[in-house]
Amino acid sequence: MDGPSRYPIETFDPLLRDLVSWGLVERDESAAGSWRLVDAAQRQLTEIVASTGPLSAESMLYFDHLCARCHQRELTRLVDGSYLCNSCTDAIRAEAMITDEPEVSERRQRLTRRRRRPRVEESGPIAS
Repeated sequence: MDGPSRYPIETFDPLLRDLVSWGLVERDESAAGSWRLVDAAQRQLTEIVASTGPLSAESMLYFDHLCARCHQRELTRLVDGSYLCNSCTDAIRAEAMITDEPEVSERRQRLTRRRRRPRVEESGPIAS
C-alpha cells in the first residue's frame, strides 16, 4: 500500500487508538506482535469499500484532531501529512498565492522588457 508510506506513522496514532479502544482490532495469537481486525469490522470494511470504492485520506473529514497550525480542535482534513482546519488551509493557500505572484510578475516584466528593446537592423550601414 503506498498511501500510509507517504505519511509518518505518528499521523495514524489517533486512528490506531480508536481501533483498540472500540474493540475493532485484536491481537493475532498465531503471529507474535501482530494485530488483526475483528470479523465484524472486516465485513463492514468489505461492504464500505464495495459500495463507495477506496477513499483517500485527503478526502476524509476528521472530527477528533487538533489543527496542526492553530492548535484548535476543529473539523480537519489531511493536507500534505498534517491535519488542518478549513481556515488554516485557506490561509496557507492564500499565502502560497501571494508568494507565487511576484515570481509571475517578475517573469512578465522581463518578457515585456525584451519585447520593448529597439530592433537593430543588420541589413546595411547606418545612414548619417
